[in-house]
Amino acid sequence: MLNLPRQVGRYFEDQARSARLSQVKFTESSRTKRASLEITLPDRASEQVVMDTPIPFYVVIVPRELSTEVRARVEDLWSESEIEQLGVGYARLELIAKGTGRLIARIPQMYHAMMADEQADMVMDITNDGSHDLTDVEVKLDLPLNWTGRVAPESVDHLAIGKDARVNLAITPPADISPGKYEVRVKTSAVTAGQPISSQDKSITIEILAEGNTLGTIAVVALLLGVVGGIVIYGTRLSRR
Repeated sequence: MLNLPRQVGRYFEDQARSARLSQVKFTESSRTKRASLEITLPDRASEQVVMDTPIPFYVVIVPRELSTEVRARVEDLWSESEIEQLGVGYARLELIAKGTGRLIARIPQMYHAMMADEQADMVMDITNDGSHDLTDVEVKLDLPLNWTGRVAPESVDHLAIGKDARVNLAITPPADISPGKYEVRVKTSAVTAGQPISSQDKSITIEILAEGNTLGTIAVVALLLGVVGGIVIYGTRLSRR
């Protein structure tokens, strides 16, 4: 194979024996050989392998006496006229790397404890961990009844390979909310190469604290601090005596 970038893996396989093939031998009784071409692409695009851009290359079969000359220039960029001058059999092929985007969403804090009149603010980081750009990245909140939420920005027009975007989330419970734990689901979707994709939904737990329990907790903490402080003062005076 000629003119394929070095990052592209390639080999021929003998269809009859399912074994890699580097040379063929023709005889009077066997004048036809069938082989398949196997190609593997790198995980990431590069200057040599650009997504959605055709890569023309040539498959040539050369006699033994020309193999040394061709192998010595296997890394060169051959023109079709140069190959024709060899007087060998060849075929011109074209490789188009499509790739696919991979959407990953991360929320550092998945649990929030707050009072009923407060708002849960958090951030979510979105990463394109795939091999193709992402477009129309959207984040949506699946809220409990009567809750309100805000996403800023509501969408990201373009997210290149390996790039990140940060989204701010604000979630507010209704005024008459009862104490307890509530679940908010965050859904993230995008489009890659014309196909819709989505990341795994994230589940955020928000606990609404009871007002009385909070005052009681504060009173207990204050009492403990007072007791500890009294012990320290008493111990200090006793040591001085």
